[in-house]
Amino acid sequence: INAICIGSGRFLRSVLVPALIGCQLKPIILQTRGRSFMDYCHERLLQNGDNQNKDFILTYEVDTVFQSKVETEEIKCYGAGTLGTNEGKEAFLSNLLPNMKSLSIIAVGVTEAGLSSVTSKAMQDLADILYACYKLQANGSLKCEENPNGK
Repeated sequence: INAICIGSGRFLRSVLVPALIGCQLKPIILQTRGRSFMDYCHERLLQNGDNQNKDFILTYEVDTVFQSKVETEEIKCYGAGTLGTNEGKEAFLSNLLPNMKSLSIIAVGVTEAGLSSVTSKAMQDLADILYACYKLQANGSLKCEENPNGK
């Protein structure tokens, strides 16, 4: 895993995650409220993991509606978690994040309401993740990829 996606809405799952994968990144999707997406991915892994999915890469389905048909595509993601519970957030910050070797992007895909105030849960979660990344980078255990423009 080398990319973090905060949020689990349709735009993030149908547009952003496929674009990240197209750029050879390996994203985790962190749901900001609840755990339904994480449970859905876990259930799919249990159903398919032993037969087809030897690398235990999670997948989820995205439906695209055309004029006369619906096309379903399976999208990969390399992890699913929740920031919506204290246990889920702690598991990500204490267990998964410290084991990441590099981080290329943190994508935020939440609603305007989630970004409207510094006291919103989404903004607090983002601040906690950024601070944890800062500490891991400072001690040399996490390499944060630089912006190619140097900004």
